[in-house]
Amino acid sequence: MEEDIQPLSEPIIAPIKTKDFDIVDKVHRQVMAYDYLEDSFQSPDLIRNVAVLGQLHHGKSSLIDTFLSYTHGISFDNKNERRFTDSRKDERERELSIKAKPVSLVLQDSREKSYLVNIMDTPGHPNFFDEVVAALRVCDGALVVVDAVEGVMQGTERLIKQALTEGLSIVIVINKIDRLVVELRLPPNDAYHKIRHMLDEINEIVSLYGNLVENAGSRARRISPAEGNVVFCTSEFGACFSLRSYARLYIEMHRCKIPVDQLARFLWGDVYYNRETRRFQPAPVGEKGSRTFVEFILEPFYKLVGQAVGEEKPQLEKTLKQLGIYLNKKDYKLNTKQLLRIILQKLFGNTSCIMDAIISYVPSAKVGNVMKIKRNYVGSLESEEAKEILKSDPKSELYINIVKMYHLSLIHIS
Repeated sequence: MEEDIQPLSEPIIAPIKTKDFDIVDKVHRQVMAYDYLEDSFQSPDLIRNVAVLGQLHHGKSSLIDTFLSYTHGISFDNKNERRFTDSRKDERERELSIKAKPVSLVLQDSREKSYLVNIMDTPGHPNFFDEVVAALRVCDGALVVVDAVEGVMQGTERLIKQALTEGLSIVIVINKIDRLVVELRLPPNDAYHKIRHMLDEINEIVSLYGNLVENAGSRARRISPAEGNVVFCTSEFGACFSLRSYARLYIEMHRCKIPVDQLARFLWGDVYYNRETRRFQPAPVGEKGSRTFVEFILEPFYKLVGQAVGEEKPQLEKTLKQLGIYLNKKDYKLNTKQLLRIILQKLFGNTSCIMDAIISYVPSAKVGNVMKIKRNYVGSLESEEAKEILKSDPKSELYINIVKMYHLSLIHIS
């Protein structure tokens, strides 16, 4: 064939082997009807656009797996089936994310109110930082995932700075808290100080760049579990909790009359519980008094994980009975990871605590759209086009903000 009549779609020298980077996964049916998800796009007030950020191997993609396990009923017990958003062959082979991937899910908060959440799963490797920048341009908030053992790293600081530069609110997800028990075997008091030091580092970063970055404004808030913008998670076992969700669980279990929000605030900081007076106080009770976060949260968590890992079936059954958790006989024959996954999911429930943090700190798509237009739109805000965009009306003309291109073989989750 002559070169001048050869179609442009055909290369002059054809490759010996056509490269295929994508893995075609089977499409999983959602728990909720797909029509409900589609109709949710017509309600901007009920939409949240969130980017998942974090250092390499801190558990971002496995956090998305946790969401999918509840919305699509997907089991990720097999290691080869994990990291659903890593849909490229090279991502699976290298075990790291290379491209930012969008996922749209219907998630519920603690009141069982449903929201449409558009999530961007971003790479953690610094070589793919451009993917993070592109993802943040279409998001209104960010979940910053931090490994409980490795803590705040240079990449974490860089990601927080970029999120603040884009004027976004951040919610901290302290992931892999099970490693504090199983790997480091830190005493509960030491684990508390490690987590607190980690949050102090994050607040220093937020304070520094929040003051330097012009767009940050009121988005740079104090990061604290008591404020509701910190969530504790173990994505390996598909469980997460916040102080508020833990306080609600404790009140339901012990039938306390204290308000949930009040108990949640007592569960962090230099607060101690006096069992004699049955009051919370700022001073320790005796020389070996433990803070409420240690006494009410870490010590029971350590006990539960320790009994499951140590295969102490009689003690574990007794502990689970006190928690109102009953397992089948076959569950006790599972390996430690599968058993602990079942226990923690039954104890902490779904991912509603993360949704509560997102709803509280990430603006809706309607509010976020106005913020993005005022910050990034290069045309006149007095033009008819700009006014039309600022309305955020689903029935008006369609305007597209292109930040990233995807090839045709990308498989969407539906």
